[in-house]
This record gives sequence, structure tokens and C-alpha cells, in this order.
Amino acid sequence: MSELDKFVNDNYDKLLTISRTITGSKHLTFITTDADDLLHETIEILYKKINRKKISKLIKKNKLVFFIVRIMINQFHSSTSPYYYKYKKYYKHINGNYNTSILWAEHWLNNIPDTDGAQEKIELEKMLNSIENQLKNYNWFDAEVFKVYYLQSHSLNTLSKETGINRNTLYKSISKIKKKLKNET
Repeated sequence: MSELDKFVNDNYDKLLTISRTITGSKHLTFITTDADDLLHETIEILYKKINRKKISKLIKKNKLVFFIVRIMINQFHSSTSPYYYKYKKYYKHINGNYNTSILWAEHWLNNIPDTDGAQEKIELEKMLNSIENQLKNYNWFDAEVFKVYYLQSHSLNTLSKETGINRNTLYKSISKIKKKLKNET
């Protein structure tokens, strides 16, 4: 058993508690959360990317916990980290903890000039609410792709790069929803 193996085994519960604090899920100890994923991603980084001599020095100086905490914080908050790309990126856009219908309407309503356009805003709001209600009847994936595509003003290429979903798949989903919405209005 290596030094790192022994350290991880001896300190796993402590590291998991720290990870739960960082992710804000310290009270959810009975289910797998972001904290578990964050800790495991960090341990993977320790094994794959960090020099063993450096780890030995940190263990001897009793500083490895601080080093691991720094890695976890960077992983959790950085939009370029392996943790972000693996666990947060897709879900942040598709399943975010926000009400997409409110953002959907606000995005479009805020882009209408204020030159006596109150009636246009009201009509647009009705139309957006109608579209939002119609989207509930469609396949969840197609509807969410459609919302993200228009809400965040993506091109197919940027949406494909950000989500990791094939461009043709995105095109088919968006086209399908557009066609259905046109047929219903």
C-alpha cells in the first residue's frame, strides 16, 4: 500500500466532510451528492497528475489535507476544471436550479425597446408563455435543447461544444420543435 493509499484510507471521512462543506451539501450524508463526485475527482487527480515525491513531502509536513482542499475548491469553482466538464457543465445549462420560463420571458422582454412598447411586451409575454406551455408537451430533451439554444443565443456549433452533444443531434431536436411550434400556431 502506497503512502497516498494509506493517507486516503485514513482521512477519507474527513475529506468527504470537507468536500460536503465546499459543495454546500454537508447535511445530505445519506445520498450520493456533488461532494462525493468532487472528492473522487480530486483523488483521481492526486493519483494521475501529482508527482509522488511532492505528495510524500506534503504528507511529512502534514500539509496534504490543505493541498487537497485547495484542489477541491479549484475544481468546484473553475469552469475549466475536469470536475466541471464531467459533472456540472451539461447539467448547469439543461437542468439548472432556475426557472427557465422566467428566464426565457425575461430575456426576450428585456430586449424590447422601452419606446412606448408596453402592448408589444404584453403580447410577447403571452406568446412566450404559450410557447413555454407547448414545450411541456414535447420530449424533454428536445424542449430543453430548444430553450438553451434560444435563451442563451447559441449557434449550433457553440451549443455543441459547450454540451458535448453532436451538432446534428442538436439540429434535429431544434428543427423538430420549430416545426411543431409552427404547425400549432
